[in-house]
Amino acid sequence: DTLGLVVATAGTVPTNCWIVARYRDRLILGGDRANPHLIYASRQGTPTDWDDTAEDDQAAWTLSTADAGAIGEPVTAIIPHGDDCCIIGAGSSLWTLRSDVTYGGSVDNLSRSIGILDYHSYCHDSEGNLWFLGHDGLYFMSAGCGDRPLSVSRERLPEELIGIDRSATTVTMSYDCRDRGIHLV
Repeated sequence: DTLGLVVATAGTVPTNCWIVARYRDRLILGGDRANPHLIYASRQGTPTDWDDTAEDDQAAWTLSTADAGAIGEPVTAIIPHGDDCCIIGAGSSLWTLRSDVTYGGSVDNLSRSIGILDYHSYCHDSEGNLWFLGHDGLYFMSAGCGDRPLSVSRERLPEELIGIDRSATTVTMSYDCRDRGIHLV
């Protein structure tokens, strides 16, 4: 029940990362202001090991939200979505990390036009479905891995929630089990 700095036992812990997630027993970091398109993962089972030069299946790794040879968009959200995939959101693109990169996994693009507003702008419902706010509305992705996001609100969304300036506004989402609804604050 304490909070402390992560001190590397191997490699170097990425700094200035404001997005933090846990996926497949790894600490996942993103949002580094100097390299906003990169995602860093610790060694599986060892959140203090950041040596991404190791070549075993549990080694730490670094990914980009880009196709080969291109600098990708800044990461806005890293969302574990079940045991088999992790959704990576950017301002106007969406990616899925399937399984584990060092163990035959892959990173696939789900959309080049839909993104996730911010790392607070998502929630899972009681069935494991993912709900998130993009720049043009609320989206739904079914539980599991790889389904394309479906727009559920573009025609009904209040004007205040379209085209939000994320540098000036933070939108947080949560699922209410009792009332079976999503709260946007």
